[in-house]
Amino acid sequence: MTPPENQIRPLPFTRRSAEEFLAARGREEYSQSSLHRYRCDLLQLERYLHGEPIGPDTLRAWEADMRARSYAPRTIVSRLTTVNGFLASAGRPDLRYLPEKVEPAPPRSPTWEEYLSALDAARRQGRRMAWLLMRVFGEMQLPQHALGELTVRAVRAGTLRATVNGRERVFAVPPRLQRELLDYAAARGIKNGPIFVSRSGSPIARNRIALELQQGAGGLQSRADMTSSRSLNHVRALPGAAIPGWADAS
Repeated sequence: MTPPENQIRPLPFTRRSAEEFLAARGREEYSQSSLHRYRCDLLQLERYLHGEPIGPDTLRAWEADMRARSYAPRTIVSRLTTVNGFLASAGRPDLRYLPEKVEPAPPRSPTWEEYLSALDAARRQGRRMAWLLMRVFGEMQLPQHALGELTVRAVRAGTLRATVNGRERVFAVPPRLQRELLDYAAARGIKNGPIFVSRSGSPIARNRIALELQQGAGGLQSRADMTSSRSLNHVRALPGAAIPGWADAS
């Protein structure tokens, strides 16, 4: 029978007890990478405890503290799993804590202000392809699979046709974006075919698109998804809003 929490004895946590746990795991032939992770997890617990023992509410409070500090759910679960193993090894399974599985909130589409910040970040880094991809996905709402249809000819015409969910749609190229795309193509020596191509001249791959968007918006502190064309397709411009051109001063 498990005693009430106020009668459960706390367990002192010492560096020696942690090393004994790691040594036991080493004798059980755990990998060096696993042992390194266990050591790091226990070190984080030691820093949190500040010399206090592990009580019945310690791990629950530690979990809440890590969530408040915006640690990734995977990191929190990993640390608690390590400490639960340590407690079982120490003969104190009564102090273990099994957190409820919490799914991270799905990323949302960026607001107009976040979209402008991402564009500014890409421009300051000199990432012109990323800047233009953001604009194509954000202002034209062009799906990623149709990016190959964005050719020099289509941009000059100001419209392109693409199939979306089995139906043909017409996408307009805004005049300012049209000029930016044609300037980019001219600078890259692209006279016909798709605007966005690899060094070999083939249409850029999906992973390259994601990487460009990720690096272009790199460093922005936002919960919005800046690396998905689908997310950028849902950006809504403010009435009368204008976007500075690539060559404009920051």
